[in-house]
Amino acid sequence: MHPAVREACAYAVPDDRLGEEVGATVYTSEPVAPEQLRAFAAAHLARYEVPRYVICSAEPLARTPSGKIWKRHIRDAAVAGLSPSPAPRGGAS
Repeated sequence: MHPAVREACAYAVPDDRLGEEVGATVYTSEPVAPEQLRAFAAAHLARYEVPRYVICSAEPLARTPSGKIWKRHIRDAAVAGLSPSPAPRGGAS
């Protein structure tokens, strides 16, 4: 629904504490900060559905030969690029 987002792909990101977290790679028509996209999503989705990790792309998302978004390829590339210790989510530890 965000006006700058042209395509989006959500996927599971492994997490030591929770098992999985939500990640998303988005193709945007203009530069948008990941925090801005997370805030927008928080206003429209349940808390557990808001991606913890958002990767913005200036290029269209990868596609399979049949034209579908290549979710596994996008997820694997995103997970490989994440730091091993992401910033903790808000709240008490």
